[in-house]
Amino acid sequence: EYTDLSNDTPMSAAESHELLECPICFDALCEQKCAVFATATGKRVCTHAMHLNCAKELTTKTCPICRTGFDMCREVPHIEDNPEGWFACCDIDGNGRIERAQALAMLLTQLPLDPVAFERELIAKWQSLRVTQDGSPTLTRFEFLKPGGLVDFAKSHLPNANGANADGGVTDRRGPIPDI
Repeated sequence: EYTDLSNDTPMSAAESHELLECPICFDALCEQKCAVFATATGKRVCTHAMHLNCAKELTTKTCPICRTGFDMCREVPHIEDNPEGWFACCDIDGNGRIERAQALAMLLTQLPLDPVAFERELIAKWQSLRVTQDGSPTLTRFEFLKPGGLVDFAKSHLPNANGANADGGVTDRRGPIPDI
């Protein structure tokens, strides 16, 4: 069983920061290739992600966060290079749908974003991304890939060489300076 990310309640600052750093080396997830844990058939066993190199160096075949057993580390394809592979990796249940929290968690492994601000934008955008109004809070593969879908939304938040995103705003994941 995997950690439930289906709750539509926005993340706390502490939860969002957990999604930003590798639980092994504590470096930013978006700075290196990431991996998730899967069965021998490729189905994810939990919602956790970490740097691919850190995952490969684990001495046991259990997630260091939730202790769920796994057969292999599955590299998370970059959403820009392989959106279909990214969707398949994000689809924890293997049902051809992704939940907003699952998408948010995986996007934060790859994009240098302010997690709280990006989640607010994603919450506002999520309903308009959906074509099927079947009451499900999930996106289908089609809704994900369609023009103006989640792939385009994510790409619009990728920083360019100047640190600005496609909308001209600056994406900065640094929070306030800690009071030590």
